[in-house]
Amino acid sequence: MGRVKSIIIFIFSFLVLFPHSVFANTITASTLVGCHIVFFNIFIGIFEGLLISKFYKVKKGRTILIMIGANYFSACIGYFLMGWVRTLADNITVYNVGKWVLFLWGVFFISTVLAEYPFIAFALRRTEKYLKKSLYASFWIQGISYLCLAPLFFLAGSHGLIFFTRSDPSLAFINNPNAIVYYISEQEGSVYQMNLKDRKPELVFDAIRLINRTDELYMEQKEGKDEWDLFAFANTHPVYNKEHGYYEKDEGDHVLIRENICSTPNRTLEENGCVVQTEYVDYRSADQKTWGIQLFAIQGHGLLINGVHFIPVALDTPFISWVPYNVTVLPDNQIVFEMGRQICILDCETRKIGLLAKGRSPIVVLVK
Repeated sequence: MGRVKSIIIFIFSFLVLFPHSVFANTITASTLVGCHIVFFNIFIGIFEGLLISKFYKVKKGRTILIMIGANYFSACIGYFLMGWVRTLADNITVYNVGKWVLFLWGVFFISTVLAEYPFIAFALRRTEKYLKKSLYASFWIQGISYLCLAPLFFLAGSHGLIFFTRSDPSLAFINNPNAIVYYISEQEGSVYQMNLKDRKPELVFDAIRLINRTDELYMEQKEGKDEWDLFAFANTHPVYNKEHGYYEKDEGDHVLIRENICSTPNRTLEENGCVVQTEYVDYRSADQKTWGIQLFAIQGHGLLINGVHFIPVALDTPFISWVPYNVTVLPDNQIVFEMGRQICILDCETRKIGLLAKGRSPIVVLVK
């Protein structure tokens, strides 16, 4: 009994110390990365095997091997389930993402119970009523595993979008209508504009479909003038640097969309594809900057807003991970940004968030 406790404490210590490397059960499939996954699946299989051998009085070594195999099988099931999750992208928005995350936890839990049930039944096949007993055992053993792992996923991930913002589909909280948002439509890859006053999308450009992941909108200043033109970086493809071993930039066509749309500096083209986006367009005057804003456009960090409230706008779960990009701060501390292929607007004061359009690469200009 003392040896069992020692092994359990050892495993749990590793889970706490290295939460980013822990993806067992079917959750493994969401981040299937190298030898870390292989290593920890073995440990979780050992943990579950010890539980079964302890409570059902079956051979320890054989049961551990069976449960290690069960964990790898459930990981394979999870891999295919993650493909199914990706097909749901069009149905998941900032308005319902919290419910979807809960639903997906339930789906993956049930799938793990069912995936590992035959293995547990095989381990208990010499006991009485082993089929019924095995289903019950699979349920409570996976319950323990998930109860251990779910808090670690929670601590290692980011859920600020769910817990620190309030969705408002009416968009009635928008109080600065004197702005136009240009963006690439997610559905067809055309360029649209939306005036925040009436929020009706208007087609601007559809001669070229901006369908590549790295196609984007950007601004360019006319030489010697306070005039900024809107361009699209189209037909893009990454360029791999063999010497350094990474994608250093993208190549493509620079297409003029509209001339002289504003006279103030705006987002320009980021030529180095390896640089994490940390800068944003800020239209506030010095006396309006009552909210501190930081942008870390990488997984798990996101947009940090600090003022009357602390608002971490980020989402990083085993199933859905959204990163804020292309942030623009309006004079009244309302923020337009892209997140999960959605153009969103957030009010710092009320923490209300709304969906302007399904799209990407927003450029915001103020209307005189």
